[in-house]
Amino acid sequence: MKKLLLSLPFAMILFVSCDQQSPVTAPQHSNDIISVSPQDVTSDMKHGAIPGRFIVTLKPGNNPSAVAAEFGVQPDFEYTTVLTGFAGEISQAARSGLLRDNRVVRIEQDGVVTTASTTQNNATWGLDRIDQRSLPLNGNYVYTSEGTGVTAYIIDTGIRYTHNEFQGRANQNFYFDAFGGNGSDCNGHGTHVAGTVGGAVYGVAKDVNLVAVRVLDCNGSGTFSGVIAGMDWVASNAAGPSVANMSLGGGSSSAVNDAVGRMFDAGIPTIVAAGNGNIAGRAQDACNYSPAGAPKAYTVGATTSSDSKTSWSNFGNCVDIFAPGASITAAWHTSNSATNTISGTSMAAPHVAGVAALFLQNNSNASAQAVYDAITEISTKNIVTNSNTANNHLLFSLFDGSDNGGGSPEPDPDPEPEPDPEPDPEPGDNDPSIDTFNFNVRSSGPWRRAEVNWAVSDEDGDLSQVIIELLNGSSVLDSVTLNVSGSSASGNNELRSRTNPTDVKLTVTDSKGNTVTQIKPY
Repeated sequence: MKKLLLSLPFAMILFVSCDQQSPVTAPQHSNDIISVSPQDVTSDMKHGAIPGRFIVTLKPGNNPSAVAAEFGVQPDFEYTTVLTGFAGEISQAARSGLLRDNRVVRIEQDGVVTTASTTQNNATWGLDRIDQRSLPLNGNYVYTSEGTGVTAYIIDTGIRYTHNEFQGRANQNFYFDAFGGNGSDCNGHGTHVAGTVGGAVYGVAKDVNLVAVRVLDCNGSGTFSGVIAGMDWVASNAAGPSVANMSLGGGSSSAVNDAVGRMFDAGIPTIVAAGNGNIAGRAQDACNYSPAGAPKAYTVGATTSSDSKTSWSNFGNCVDIFAPGASITAAWHTSNSATNTISGTSMAAPHVAGVAALFLQNNSNASAQAVYDAITEISTKNIVTNSNTANNHLLFSLFDGSDNGGGSPEPDPDPEPEPDPEPDPEPGDNDPSIDTFNFNVRSSGPWRRAEVNWAVSDEDGDLSQVIIELLNGSSVLDSVTLNVSGSSASGNNELRSRTNPTDVKLTVTDSKGNTVTQIKPY
């Protein structure tokens, strides 16, 4: 894997975020603790950063619970495997003390993580593509193993355990849920991903065991701290040949990237979606996102049925391989027989995780690096058009040297590009609407808080973003930015400030740029 051949030291940073419309350059990293003031930690609260919440990484050998207690922190999560540390709400005074403590490696602002967005579309073809070297497709998926004895950890929105596709292989007694539930899926994304990894009809590895690691909520949103907690659970509990799939992402996070590295070191290959571009759908450099940019992740871009990189798939040298990601059909969460056909690098990654399970069935002691190397070695080289990466590899699934499609012709040096799959009929240009906007106010200690309940909709089905702001006149005291999609979205979010607020502002935007705003007095 190309990324592992590079020397990429990690940043000791306090807050890293990635503006989806203006990707940042990856910072130069060192192993020194940066000396900063508490104000540096609590700087700008946009780009998905979560106000007041932080991830503290400690040097190995320290007790996260004890250190947190020393500074009066009641952590939501404690980490002992992929990281040593804790996460939760941490006051400025506690942060100031932690920054001066030589047991602390890094304090990083928590951030929002979401599923790699998806688009409704038609036709399934991904399984048909991965067992042959060249087009045209022949309508068959040939496999010589089924992932028997291998466990796939689906780090996502959960799994519908009872779906017919899983035939009892989704273990509802062994799970992680960052929200206190039982790992069940109320969004659909995780069930779809699990269905591509190991569904009986739509899956690559048809006998793999599936474990729900629920770190994203019913809206497909979560936090870096929750994602790390899920990874920590996997690294602590995985036994036997295992693979993890992470079809999610957010801005750049050193803590998340470090956690991927610890999973890799524990022998768990971690397959990651490259991401679907910025909020406008323009492809970006995958290295600027986490976990896609993690040096020890195996990062997957998406292709169309004509072997072209999709227009929205992220690119760059952090992409290790491509797999089918446009118009992929798999299980859905709404019933035991439901399916859905959607597009995204979220759909490409589980094809690769499934192939990893096929390899591990017959190579149960293989290291994570050996899995990556095996998949790269048998991939079809230099066939993806418009790849925009040095790693022009297309996923191939047969490790026995056979080829269900026959031949591996030289690619056309100047192929005629084919369009990406068309989305559902172009949405109209109607404004989104704010259906619910109310909040409760309270004070606790020095904080003035607003607990905001909101719901928005768009009859065109092209919701894009919700921004909630706590104001003092024209000054923004606190804010949260949420990426949304579809025809409706809702949520509850808390804003807070030490300064007395005057107003609360809610703004909803659709993909056409239409914006509706409401402001209510505090």
